[in-house]
Amino acid sequence: MPVQLVTGGSGAIGGAIVRRLSGGRIPTLFTYNSNIDAALALQRETGAKAVKCDLASPQDIANLAGMVKDYGGVRSLVNNAGCAHYGLLIDATDEDIEKVITVDLKGVIALTRSVLPDMLKLNGGRIVNISSVWGRVGAAMETLYSAAKGGIESFTKALAKEVAYHGITVNAVAPGLINTKMNGNLSKADLDAFIEDIPLRRAGTADEIAAAVEFLLSDGAGYITGQVLSVNGGYYI
Repeated sequence: MPVQLVTGGSGAIGGAIVRRLSGGRIPTLFTYNSNIDAALALQRETGAKAVKCDLASPQDIANLAGMVKDYGGVRSLVNNAGCAHYGLLIDATDEDIEKVITVDLKGVIALTRSVLPDMLKLNGGRIVNISSVWGRVGAAMETLYSAAKGGIESFTKALAKEVAYHGITVNAVAPGLINTKMNGNLSKADLDAFIEDIPLRRAGTADEIAAAVEFLLSDGAGYITGQVLSVNGGYYI
């Protein structure tokens, strides 16, 4: 039976997505890279299968594509895995640039390309990419991350047009400020100032992002494609 595949399942948002998707009739697989303890804990909790995959590794991506092919392909793909870099662009190293662009953009494109042939054979499916509010408006000190996420949004819109004839929808979810470790670099003063600019006056939760993803994967979202759904409490509306 074709599967649901979520990348970066060992993180806060990825874990929330896996929890929402697992337990149904469609098998759920999720990837992790380094946090094996969190991945195994999530596997025990949900029954979803944890698979190690470094999105910076073409061989890992090829292995993952081969594994899901044995299941019958991918029915739903959630490209959630990512990494961030905080700092001035002039201080970024070549390694910093390569890591962020490879994981957050090139890895998404490569994995999607690898599983797409089987999805096309199924003549239907769902792809949801996780972007960011910074992919929409940009952020100082996060230029690499903003660039990669901006690329994700363009990729989403273009691919949606390519595969629509085959009944495949492609959308993105762009979270705003969410309570995750990725925002741990913010001081309390910076966090308070950020929240002050959010009309709903709070940070979002990982489960609220997962709920948006779950909807875009559902039958009810069958006429939605090429869209970026901002889940940000009204920030930058």
